[in-house]
Amino acid sequence: MRQTLLVLGILMVAPLTTADATLLTYFTRAAFQADAPGLALEDFEASTLASGTAAAFAGPLNSTTNNAYFSTGSVLAGFSLAPTSGNIYNGRDHGGVATSVVSSNSFGADLNLSISVNAVGLDLNGFNGVDGAWSVDVHGAGGSLGAFNLPTGGFFGVISTSEDIICLALNKPNSGGSIDNFEYGRSTIPEPSTALLLGLGMLGAGLIRRKRRS
Repeated sequence: MRQTLLVLGILMVAPLTTADATLLTYFTRAAFQADAPGLALEDFEASTLASGTAAAFAGPLNSTTNNAYFSTGSVLAGFSLAPTSGNIYNGRDHGGVATSVVSSNSFGADLNLSISVNAVGLDLNGFNGVDGAWSVDVHGAGGSLGAFNLPTGGFFGVISTSEDIICLALNKPNSGGSIDNFEYGRSTIPEPSTALLLGLGMLGAGLIRRKRRS
């Protein structure tokens, strides 16, 4: 009886605890995709740029861009890459990366989301084999949800369990860099409070069954 009352007391108190913005971070694409499967993937391979070359054009880059390298609709809808200064750069099999990638001056750019998104992941590349630190600031409608200083590039993914992500502010101040394989969309991972209640409910049911057997 005391076990049952204890569980019921916890369940009554739990809803009073609310979580602030909570971000789950990932550093491998496999782990990210396991928690956020089936997202939209922009790999920038629709660029008409010739292999071994690079070019610059005025930003932003989005589904309405229409220039010598990206035609209207060749980039997926729902996001826009806006450099904080200067142009956007597109390289194919250039700068040590064997795909089509996009960049900006010393890499400083905002990835703005225009659809409902709580999960984003992308490759952060160095330039000409020179890696370096990146900073990533994840924004929701109310401001920053979390800022991350990454000592090197590689895959970085994040899932917000509290509110939509509306922007990634990306910066790589030294030695240049590029991004590729941008995934974005919605993950069904529950909010912490929901997961807590589900766990407590399962615990309570187990204790009640155990009590009845005894």
